[in-house]
Amino acid sequence: MKILFLNTSDKKGGAAIACYRLFSGLKKLKDVEIKMLVKNKITDDADIIVEKRPWKKFLNKIKYIIDTVPTKIFFKTKNEIIHSPAIFSSLNIKKVRKINPDIVHLHWICGGFMSIKDLKRIKKPIVWTLHDMWAFCGAEHYAKNTTRYIDGYNNKNRPPFEKGFDLNKWTWQRKKKHWRNLNITIVTPSKWLAKCAKQSNLFKNKEIKIIPYGLDINIFKPTNKKKVRKILNLPQNKKLILFGAINATNDKRKGFIFFQKALKLISHKKYKNNIEILIFGSSKPKKSLNLGFKINYLGNINSEKTLSLIYSSADLFIIPSTEDNLPNTVIESLACGTPCIGFNIGGIPDMIDHKNNGYLAKPYDTDGLAEGIDWILNKSNYNELCKNARKKAEQKFDDNIIAQKYIELYNDILKNNKHD
Repeated sequence: MKILFLNTSDKKGGAAIACYRLFSGLKKLKDVEIKMLVKNKITDDADIIVEKRPWKKFLNKIKYIIDTVPTKIFFKTKNEIIHSPAIFSSLNIKKVRKINPDIVHLHWICGGFMSIKDLKRIKKPIVWTLHDMWAFCGAEHYAKNTTRYIDGYNNKNRPPFEKGFDLNKWTWQRKKKHWRNLNITIVTPSKWLAKCAKQSNLFKNKEIKIIPYGLDINIFKPTNKKKVRKILNLPQNKKLILFGAINATNDKRKGFIFFQKALKLISHKKYKNNIEILIFGSSKPKKSLNLGFKINYLGNINSEKTLSLIYSSADLFIIPSTEDNLPNTVIESLACGTPCIGFNIGGIPDMIDHKNNGYLAKPYDTDGLAEGIDWILNKSNYNELCKNARKKAEQKFDDNIIAQKYIELYNDILKNNKHD
């Protein structure tokens, strides 16, 4: 079986990390030949193919810059949900045909990697693992509070705060036009994203499977807290609350503002001198933040083994995202036996079982987050929460289990295509 992955990057960003973990999991299996085509390559993996010709790389860079112009013109709000009109492409379709895979597996394909037209040029069965809502929305990657992806994009349902040329409507119409007859199977990592895709105007008649992300549970595993804290030079006698994501403190969707408010609610209590905060994915800002507790900024962590130690050092991990699919951070934390707190939104409840391996608060309820912190830190059977967290990861997110689920899907698709 020959599988070709298409993803903008091999390991930069949450979607790329999830993609690379599946790629690595599939490479372990016999009778699977797998390659990945990317625009940006970070790893030294020989099975990942990237454009090497300098003139072509320069041209692709120009295309990407031009592709971002509409977004900069029509969406000027800072920290806005990203938009991808996907007008230009750096993907060499001839290379796809030369590799001649049995199945082409798409992941996150924006950032100037694939144009909307590119999909219909692929004459092989397509599997598309969605990492956000872009595939069935307009140019936006998350729909926020609109239902345009359900109703279809028109002038009547445009949000009142958007003015001028309707980039989302124009992008959606191009998808509608070019994706009509695709031989495609949609995979979503979370139940929430599957529901959204099934409701969507574009994918309501497509087959939609739910397969979560996986990870290597031999790398992300519980490690003795005392030993880990000694290695990382962290205090032994404090409760450590962990928060982290890519661009952790600046990405509005990751909910740092809710984290701040929740900490203020507990800062005047008995925890005043008993808690410290760990933040990865952001460096210490020039203007220091006052969260009521000492903050340890860990910066960007590129080593999975180091990241595993950080999760193991913490007493809990908090993820107050306002919109999220199935964030890798929660899976990583659970695998390390660290309970999690988050809002009951998106794919978060697929991972956090309320009062079993963590705590689910009502959406955007900072009182609920504060109550969750208090509940976990004072739980008499805290060790039981940790065991349940690890057990969930072993049963649901082991990369070997996830790879096998995709092999079954690939086989089903190839069998059905033979019959057709």
